[in-house]
Amino acid sequence: MTVRKTGFAALAGLAVLAGVGAGGAYAQQRSGLTALNGIEGGQWVFREGGREVQKMCLRNPAALIQINHPGAQCNQVVLENGKDSAAVHYTCPSHGWGRTSITVETSKLVVVTTAGVRDGSPFSNELEGRKVGSCG
Repeated sequence: MTVRKTGFAALAGLAVLAGVGAGGAYAQQRSGLTALNGIEGGQWVFREGGREVQKMCLRNPAALIQINHPGAQCNQVVLENGKDSAAVHYTCPSHGWGRTSITVETSKLVVVTTAGVRDGSPFSNELEGRKVGSCG
């Protein structure tokens, strides 16, 4: 099977799922995944292959798990729950599935690797995310 790279279009919905706000304060939600609790909320920039693909106000780091299925109601199975890394396999009825690994390099630098099928189309992304400031 050939897996194609998806770029900005696949990430467009991430801003909504991540809790992008027009301004003001935001509340960071804690996750059941230990590594995600080490990620700071705020303004983030995500790059793939060296090019910027998305800027967002990240309120809830758990949104990174379903980066290609934003807002979908999915069943998640935790494959890894470590101090600095997490991996989740998820299935979204009528929308597809994915497997996402998140490595937390620092509280302001993460690597998100994800692959699966979204609405019948395969995807594969390796994103580097960096916190660049506060939201607002």
